[in-house]
Amino acid sequence: MLCTSLKAGRIAEVQTENMGMHWQKILSYSRRAILTMRTLLFRGQGTDKKDWHTWYEGAYVRMDDTTYCFSEDYERAAAEGKDPRHFYIIIDRPGDWGLPNAYYKADIRPETLCQHTGKYDVNRKGIYENDIVAVCHGGMRDLHLIEYSSDAAAFVFAQGKVYTSFNDWAPDCTFEVVGNKFDTPELLAQIPQFTPAEFMAQIDKEVCE
Repeated sequence: MLCTSLKAGRIAEVQTENMGMHWQKILSYSRRAILTMRTLLFRGQGTDKKDWHTWYEGAYVRMDDTTYCFSEDYERAAAEGKDPRHFYIIIDRPGDWGLPNAYYKADIRPETLCQHTGKYDVNRKGIYENDIVAVCHGGMRDLHLIEYSSDAAAFVFAQGKVYTSFNDWAPDCTFEVVGNKFDTPELLAQIPQFTPAEFMAQIDKEVCE
């Protein structure tokens, strides 16, 4: 991130060299860019029975005790209860004024790892990957599963094979997190599972009505 910001600063310096912009101003711009970088948050559920349904939110890191060449070796080690892979959510807790913060790491189940989309619902609740979100517009309300689309390189609202990005909704649409696929899997059955052709047919039907 530092290199990227400084590179941007250098480009700006070259472009404005004839205007007499001083390097210190460029460096100041780069520092501001670093300070305003977006925050990446993750969450995951614990591995112990006592925190099986507890969500931990913070930074994500994977640490390995050793390295194998083949995936089969990891699977074998995991089956023997010796999985060298550890998946952590790092949590910081503020201390007293001027004293160091305390850092904790929570072991999580990797299948529950979810990334924050950077968006919030109508209740100012963070929207995470794998959340089930109700979209309301014009008296209509339907459910979507938040997924990451590698094709779109973005988080999307999924209904089967039909995806809608955050920017494709009308301005007066509202979003509300009503659950997620881990804690409330029963809600998944209420999400329509469209193919693109079925979705277009549904749109045509609604327009005709």
